[in-house]
Amino acid sequence: MENKRPQSITARLWRNRWLIRLSLSFLVTSVVLTGLLMLLVSRAVTGRFIDQTDAANRELLAQTAINMDYTLTDLHTEYYQLWQKNPAIQAVLQTARPEISPDLDQQLTQELQFSTEQLMLVRSAHLISFRLNRVWSSNAAPTDLAGQPDTQAEQFLNEVAAQYDTYRKDIFFARKTRYVDAMVPGGTDASEVDNLTFFFASRSTDTANRPFKDVLLINIDRDAFSQLIQQHTDTGFILLVSPSGEIVTDTSQQWAGHHLNDLITRQDHFPRMRESAEPGGSFLAATAIGRSLVTWQKARSMDFYLIDIMPLASVYAKVNLLNRQIVFYFLAAMLVSLLIGLFSVRYLYKPLQNLLDRIGPIVQNQAGFYQTGPNQTGHEQPGPTRGQGKPAGSHSASPAGSRAASFDEFAVLDAAYQHFALREQQQILLQLFHGIPPESSLAMKSAYPADSLDLSNPEATAWLALTLMPLQEKGLNLEQTVLLGQTIRETLGHITVVTQDDMIHTLLPLTDKQTMHTIRTLYEKLLNEWQASGQPALVCGLGAPVENPVDARISHRQAIIAANQARLVGTDQTRSVSPVITYEDFASGQKSSAANANTPANQAKSLVSEQLANPNLSIDQIASTIGLSNGYLRQLFKQETGQTLNDYIIESRIQRACELLVNTSQTGREIARATGFNDARYFYTLFKKRTGMTAEHYRRSKTPSP
Repeated sequence: MENKRPQSITARLWRNRWLIRLSLSFLVTSVVLTGLLMLLVSRAVTGRFIDQTDAANRELLAQTAINMDYTLTDLHTEYYQLWQKNPAIQAVLQTARPEISPDLDQQLTQELQFSTEQLMLVRSAHLISFRLNRVWSSNAAPTDLAGQPDTQAEQFLNEVAAQYDTYRKDIFFARKTRYVDAMVPGGTDASEVDNLTFFFASRSTDTANRPFKDVLLINIDRDAFSQLIQQHTDTGFILLVSPSGEIVTDTSQQWAGHHLNDLITRQDHFPRMRESAEPGGSFLAATAIGRSLVTWQKARSMDFYLIDIMPLASVYAKVNLLNRQIVFYFLAAMLVSLLIGLFSVRYLYKPLQNLLDRIGPIVQNQAGFYQTGPNQTGHEQPGPTRGQGKPAGSHSASPAGSRAASFDEFAVLDAAYQHFALREQQQILLQLFHGIPPESSLAMKSAYPADSLDLSNPEATAWLALTLMPLQEKGLNLEQTVLLGQTIRETLGHITVVTQDDMIHTLLPLTDKQTMHTIRTLYEKLLNEWQASGQPALVCGLGAPVENPVDARISHRQAIIAANQARLVGTDQTRSVSPVITYEDFASGQKSSAANANTPANQAKSLVSEQLANPNLSIDQIASTIGLSNGYLRQLFKQETGQTLNDYIIESRIQRACELLVNTSQTGREIARATGFNDARYFYTLFKKRTGMTAEHYRRSKTPSP
């Protein structure tokens, strides 16, 4: 009792082993395919997300660039006009006296105050004259250079002058400014504020001691200006960078006043962006915050660069979220698919299991019958047949043991398929031999492309019927007939059928490699080996080749005639002849003994001569009158005369027309009707093509002049 349960489980597993294999195969296939599909979808979705993120950054920068360009251009233009055309400023620039009237001081202060009040973002404006040692400010009273409110203005101007070649293309400069004795919007006295500075100046001739003569200096509130840059919707930030690489402003409030090299460690990134011919571009940059998605846009008129930097960590965080969602949905879909698949496999396999249970005992009783394998020619080689018995020393096994040892479901199914395929091919052969074509031309083309019955063989130039029969009547029993068919199939790969009188027939394609001579040689060797093995002697007859397998019945009848002739010759003990005779060998012997016989070709010529004026004369009509098929008559006529029957009819009609043109006065239309042409135009065209001249020209050339 202890061993019964494990054996029962083992038996059940063994009984359903193919179901288990199919289920595991389906499971592995589903997991692999789902995994690959999930990987492809994940890559596509995440790649699209990164592209969309980059596109959104580009759009954000484009809008920001437009806003900043307009704002900075307006500011620069307004103060440039003030520098160039304001009367008070021009009066200061043109005077060389250090004394300035109180009225001019008041007017300059009012002009500067008015500009800061009217223009957004301007924190302070200063007119600095190094020549006159005088400073006018929008937020303080006029004073000398030592008391100017912007205490770091002179140092800033000296730095710009010292690196003028580097900064001369820059328009705005980020700097920190400390105001003394001045009221600053957003600040207190003596507070240090962040400004964005631009200026207009007249350079001094003595640049070593005094770089500038007069300067109009404008300070913009950098915090207010930063609000013009659209805030990034993600964790990234936007930089406004001058052509020299100075970070003018920064939405993250971390890098303003620094140089771009402080942020981007590889110094070739920014020059490559600056030299790019495209209006915008993206690349991955190694930055101080790690690898990032960097997008840039140029503010053209101001020659500034806007750079959007988004850490890839934030991008990949969203990418990972998307991937987790994709994995979840695919796992759910895979689980549902597996459940449905396993359920379907079980019920799909159940009828197959029932079939195998029914044919299992047959397989056990015929040990090894279905164990097939390819032979040297590449064709399936059956095992021992019925009547040959089991191998010596074999023992009957119990049903369970036999099933465990030799029962192979796929081998059984393969043998069944081969059996039914062979039966169907043999049925098609019998139909062809009886003159019955397959049900449709499609069936003809799609007949089993196996072994010798490949009716769709593109290399076949003709088809040949072959018949085998015993030298002595009733010379083969059933077992010998089956063995002969199997031997032919194993050795040559040809499908055979058996008809009355123990005759075996087959239909073979003729190609460049399988010529009629090759087939004759193969069967001579086969029959000699068959007889040498102690089996009854056989003879073989080959019919004449036909162009279409539908005409196989003609070659089939000829093969039977040739086989009977081979039997008659073979019974003559005084002659040593080949066991294989072709119909052509037999027919040529008949021709030599009756050269003047009324052959089908001569009968066809007589009918053509009699019916030459009949426009409905056709090859089908001639073949029906003679009692042959259309194809067979064409073949016989071509073999005997060397030309096709259709060419002979046309040639006969043209010759008759030439006679009528010379010997009668009939018109061309009358001659066309007399020679079987319904259409006179077709007659004229064909006559000129065959003779090289028109009918009228031919008549004139053959008629003597009066």
